[in-house]
Amino acid sequence: MQGRLPIHLLTREAFQIYQRHLKPDGFIAINITNGYLNLYPVVKRQAEALNMGFRHKFQSSDPDQHIRKNMFFILTNDRQYLQQYPSVNRKYFNEQGVIIREDDPNIADVPLWTDHFSSLTPIELKD
Repeated sequence: MQGRLPIHLLTREAFQIYQRHLKPDGFIAINITNGYLNLYPVVKRQAEALNMGFRHKFQSSDPDQHIRKNMFFILTNDRQYLQQYPSVNRKYFNEQGVIIREDDPNIADVPLWTDHFSSLTPIELKD
């Protein structure tokens, strides 16, 4: 696998530290873009464990703007932000520009990562 995944930054213990440093309406923003792993369910479990609201945003490639496709995840208790900015999934269009499907990045039953447990197997992207 190319690159290294900093698992210790995606554990329950790490997220508890992040949360302790947040203001009541603060944000934890995480770039979960990865060509090999779907990190969405890992971070979603952390948001649920912290009882925080969350949203994610898939950004399509835009070579003219020098943007590569990416995915960001936001954890916050700012309800106004969560209502104003809904999650954005990856959409697929047909030749006429009509949406034919939308990805749901969640994977059921991915356990909460901790300093003592993490597994890449359930989140590996398939070809």
